[in-house]
Formats: sequence, structure tokens, C-alpha cells
Amino acid sequence: DRITIRDLIAQTSGIRDYFDERFVFMTRAEPGRIWQPEDLVAHAADGDAFSEPGTDISYDSNTNYVLLGLAIERAGNAPLALQLQDRIFEPLTMTATRSWEDVHAPSPVHGYVPQFLTRIDVSDVDLSMAWGAGGLISTANDVAKMTRGIFEGTILSRSSRALMTKHFR
Repeated sequence: DRITIRDLIAQTSGIRDYFDERFVFMTRAEPGRIWQPEDLVAHAADGDAFSEPGTDISYDSNTNYVLLGLAIERAGNAPLALQLQDRIFEPLTMTATRSWEDVHAPSPVHGYVPQFLTRIDVSDVDLSMAWGAGGLISTANDVAKMTRGIFEGTILSRSSRALMTKHFR
């Protein structure tokens, strides 16, 4: 009840990342599992204590993006994947980008995450495990279009961009 949308955007919510080694093990055990955002948040809540909101910057908390996605769904009264399509992908003509809702098959491109002293292939893991924290497949060209859209003000206001990046200069 003390965490704000601003805390989530600025990565100062104090909420721990759900994407820990235990989560990686769970996704490897059930690679086809369709994850709900509430499952991801519950996993984060089931771990170490959170820090006080507004006190620490932690860019590595994917949980912040999942919570922002849930807030966007509530505010926009539509699923996050549909809002991403309507508000970002279509206006920027990102024709090669797909969300976790559109892709439920192993990726032809391999992806890896660190585990202990090695990296493990997670290409067969359903993209819903990242949900609003990056459950997308795309091309370099489409990522460049989104980056330009963010920094040129097409999809994000100057003040929102400044808030989002203020701790990363």
C-alpha cells in the first residue's frame, strides 16, 4: 500500500525479483507451463524480505514490470498484450514483434540464463514466464523502432522517459 507506480517505473519499489534460481528450476521442470502474472508476483512475495519503497534502486526486479503490466491492464481495461499491440507495436510498425500470448512454441533462436557457474538453454520455456517483464520475441529492426519511439517521444512523453531513466545516467 506504500508502493507507487512511480516507484515501479523508477525501480525503487523495494520488491524483489521473482526471476531467481528457484524460478529458473521451476520453469525448466515445466517448460510448457503458462504462467499468470499473479503467479510471478506470488513467487516474488514468497522469497526474501522486500526493502523499504523509495530507498534502494534495483533495476533487476522483473516483478516491477509485472506489477506495472497489471496496472496497465486495469487502467486500460484490456489485456496487456493487446495494449502493447495497439499502443506500441502498431503505431511503430513493429511487424515482427510478438507477445507471450501469440507465441506458445519453442523459439527458433536459443536463449540462455545463468545458473550457478554455467548458462542453461531456456528456448523451450513458454514466454509467459516473463509476461510484462519481457515476454516478447522481436527483431533487431523492431527493437530499434521501439527505442526510437521511446527517445523521440512517439510513444512516451519526455517527462515519463525522464522518470524511467533518471537513475541510469
